[in-house]
Amino acid sequence: ADVVRAVLADTGHSQFVLAEVRSAVNSSGRQRSRLALWSRRLLGEAITQAQYILADRDELVDLVLAGGGLGQVTDWFERLQRTHGERMHELGLA
Repeated sequence: ADVVRAVLADTGHSQFVLAEVRSAVNSSGRQRSRLALWSRRLLGEAITQAQYILADRDELVDLVLAGGGLGQVTDWFERLQRTHGERMHELGLA
């Protein structure tokens, strides 16, 4: 868990990425459309892979869902979609 937290810690790179993506989005409608489409594809692939992994590895279900059991799977996927939408809005892609 400590390794995951360390990787997820904000290192300052996120502000650089935000600025670069916003610049690309604002300079080209075509680029905006491509990035928005790509982001939706990434979300779809992430959801599909998460479903495969959760279906195959019971021990990961407990880790991902903090011991709440399978009843929280729907909430977890909804949160994944919501936070993705928030990121896309912040980037100007929503």
